[in-house]
Amino acid sequence: MKNQIFFLILFVTSCYCQNQTTEADVNQVTKQSESNNTQVNEETTSEDKNITTTVKTTIITKISTTTKITPYSENPALKNISADIFRLVSDFLPHLLSKPDQVKSFETDKNTLFNELEKLKEINWEKNCSLARIYLKMLEDEFVKKQDKEVVSEERLKKLIPCKRDCNFDRLIQANYSEDNKNFSKTFLPHVSPDVAQFCQNTLGKYLAVNRNDSKPLDLSEISALTDGSVPLGSLFTQSQIATIPASDALDVIKKFKEKIDDESARKLGKKIPTNTSLADVAHIAAFVPAEVLSNASPDDLINNMDSFSEKIDNKKALLVASKIASDGTKEQFKSFLNKADSKFSEKISLSTFNKFNLTISELPDAAIPSSFRENFLTESLTEGKTVADLDESVLKTVVTKISRSELDQVPKTKKKDVVLSLLKASTNSSKTFSSSQRSAFMDSFLQSWADKNDSQKLADFEAMSTEDIEAIAEVIVSANESVYSWLRSSNKFSIVIEKNSKMDATKCCTFLYRSRVLYATEAIKKLVSSASTINSNHLTSLGPCFASLIPKEYLSNLASSDIESQIEYFNTQAFQPNSSIFDTLKTKLNGLYDTKATDIDKTSILSKMGSIMVFMDEAKVSQSLIKSSVSLMLTSIKNERNVQNDDVAKCRIGSGDDDKVTDYVNNWNKHLVGAWFTLSSSRRKRSTTKLTCDTVNQIASAIDLVSESYFTSMEQAEFEKCIETLGSNEYSLTAAQYAELAKKKDISLITDSDIQIYNKILTGYSNTDLAKLSIESLTSVQALGQIDSFSTDQINSLVTALKSKLGSIDNDKLNYLGNLACGLTSSDIDQITDLYFKENIKAVSLIDTANCPGMTLLYAKAKKAMDFSTLTSVQVAEIGSVAAGISTDEVKNLDSRAIQAMSTNTLKIIPASIVNSFSAVQIQSLSSDQLSSLINSPNADQFSAATKTLLTSASQNIDVTRTDVLSEVTGTSASTSIHFNIMLMILPIFFRFY
Repeated sequence: MKNQIFFLILFVTSCYCQNQTTEADVNQVTKQSESNNTQVNEETTSEDKNITTTVKTTIITKISTTTKITPYSENPALKNISADIFRLVSDFLPHLLSKPDQVKSFETDKNTLFNELEKLKEINWEKNCSLARIYLKMLEDEFVKKQDKEVVSEERLKKLIPCKRDCNFDRLIQANYSEDNKNFSKTFLPHVSPDVAQFCQNTLGKYLAVNRNDSKPLDLSEISALTDGSVPLGSLFTQSQIATIPASDALDVIKKFKEKIDDESARKLGKKIPTNTSLADVAHIAAFVPAEVLSNASPDDLINNMDSFSEKIDNKKALLVASKIASDGTKEQFKSFLNKADSKFSEKISLSTFNKFNLTISELPDAAIPSSFRENFLTESLTEGKTVADLDESVLKTVVTKISRSELDQVPKTKKKDVVLSLLKASTNSSKTFSSSQRSAFMDSFLQSWADKNDSQKLADFEAMSTEDIEAIAEVIVSANESVYSWLRSSNKFSIVIEKNSKMDATKCCTFLYRSRVLYATEAIKKLVSSASTINSNHLTSLGPCFASLIPKEYLSNLASSDIESQIEYFNTQAFQPNSSIFDTLKTKLNGLYDTKATDIDKTSILSKMGSIMVFMDEAKVSQSLIKSSVSLMLTSIKNERNVQNDDVAKCRIGSGDDDKVTDYVNNWNKHLVGAWFTLSSSRRKRSTTKLTCDTVNQIASAIDLVSESYFTSMEQAEFEKCIETLGSNEYSLTAAQYAELAKKKDISLITDSDIQIYNKILTGYSNTDLAKLSIESLTSVQALGQIDSFSTDQINSLVTALKSKLGSIDNDKLNYLGNLACGLTSSDIDQITDLYFKENIKAVSLIDTANCPGMTLLYAKAKKAMDFSTLTSVQVAEIGSVAAGISTDEVKNLDSRAIQAMSTNTLKIIPASIVNSFSAVQIQSLSSDQLSSLINSPNADQFSAATKTLLTSASQNIDVTRTDVLSEVTGTSASTSIHFNIMLMILPIFFRFY
């Protein structure tokens, strides 16, 4: 222990003399020293620990007196270390940062670094994929340079390949890693993630696949002759080939390949298995099996196989699982289920069910506590005049994600700071995350404790805060506005905030308003870099995944192409959503990076690394022949990460502006990529001799809406039959005209019950008169139809009519399968469902996500009656989910900020415009970034009043620390409000042009 302290003193003294160390650096080295010497620490006496604390405190006090805080990346001895080496060392081998000469030696002796990493047996590379991809790139570079297979061994590659986001192995193949490409594929293809492997047919898969007669079905014997199941199914066969696997072979193929089946293949095969199939045989693809397979399984079967299917199962099937265990299971089985469940499952369980099993909130694991249970617990905890300040730590940990501005307003001013810190510390190990509106409320409440102080006093108080307190509030500081940064930027301890936030989980990035992230990134990079001209890739590492890509234009302009390439992981994710302030600079950088690559292999390699951000470079620079083998993967990536019609992308972009320009970039690239497989006519009237085939559809499915409906008209029937499942998939969106053309290819009377889940969204192309004739004979078909959100009101009514004609009246048993079809229920249909059953299974209708829901007011009335409430509180809002969209204009005016905060994004996406137009400005200011995105992108948005649109736009563009400073307490329908916010909208773009 004394040696450790001596080393720490020497190290920090050295860095202090050079003015190189931050408090966060000391924490990092201390933590690493502790973790690398576990045995010694276990034997450490309390006296030794006190010595360590004293030394550390003394060091930090000295550091705080320096005028400049500089991270390790600025250490002159580490200045020329490559960003890749720096990231691997700083994340996995931070103790070596005190030995710059050794780190520097890694530049010329990569194998030494590789050996150091191999010593860390506890590294799970699949949990650290961004770093795994850096390590893999270094291995590839090393082999291309030296062709040494002892250094770049198969075992090292195999551990990292599951993290690859593409199927491009050209550099290794070109460098003759294997003398036989077939053996290369056999060696590495089994380790590619199944969801990436489906894009390997034109790369690694082509070395193993055989030419076959596609006029014949693909059967089990042919598949078995080619592989033993170790190679992912989707890498060997096209989706049109997999679609021909006979139903009699489907289950055996599923068993043969086990986890080596990608989602698209699983979706096709899962629909073909018998409904009496044992769940154990198909648990790994349970997300894609008929509903009856899940509903027929016993509670124990469901519980025992949850680990296999919980990650990919959708909300509708999660509802079936939760309902089955709740209705048929014992209390012990129910508790066992909750111990394995996350919020995807627990949110499908009603409060009534928890009460039935007499379960208290203390008996539940944190991840399995549903929102309504937390809301109810918070309400019960704040009785008899109690405020949040009166709650103990265990209660705070449970309710922290439900605290709104309303609860914080009740806390005495003198206690606000301590209460906020207690709340944030209580959330440290919580499975939940905060919304943007909560963070702004926490920040506002915290600042109210300093309301009577000037900036100098605030700075002094912040400097006096402990590291623990600053780390606790670090995430909330991202919601700070300019008035906070006016003094915070002068604090040496701002570096602790930056260090803490650099480790923020990437899943949180888009839960902040865009403007907040941009302002924070701007202030943080200015703290890290003395001038824009000195920025390098290591500074991006110091910002972390949520903020590195949001640096201002002048900093981005000064990043070298090699720096951008080394940190491309920060730019090619969904969290990076640029706007016009950097479009031109970004294009210049990406074009330049592409131009630095001389060979086709290097060009395809850099495109693979760029991923979806390639939409911001010139598509004309890229030859279509160069990208043909990667078109499907590229289109999918663009759809998931750049398409502004994607709900998740819209949430990330909320408040950024320039969506129209991004849409143009996306469309241009989509056309370029589609053109590599299919020649698009420049005129809708111009006839083309090009035929649309199923293979082409599967390659360009993510942008299939670009293809004129005339191509679907002329599509050969045999090609259509092979491709029905892809064209009807919920994963892709065709235009209404395209669906209408496809519907003409099959008379509705010829579509059987088993066909329904295959035709799926193609059914939206049929008239409501045709749909009334549809043969709906199974609950699996009911569930499939209920998942489609684009049926019109008349079509929904027709489908419910068809359903009742075959399956009889709507009763309790059907409720959990209806989904959006519940919107077509009549008053008499709903009356046949008992109040008790409706109350216990309210979650069945809480997931409705179609804006065409004529029966919503009836469902809301039923919920009020069954659950016996007259006033809608946050507890009921959380409990009934989408059914809250049936609220009246009079009722909505009484919702407080907590109730508004409890509204699901589904509810806000489908809530009628008349209700939204009744929201007050105070209610709109309570909305989180996710909620604002749902409203702004709602199908009903065109019907919002001008005043409401202005309020929503203003809220989405506001730096969200104290929205009460921006939004006045007036209703959204007043004329003065509209004028006030139109003026604000003119000012905001000018203010933010600097970011």
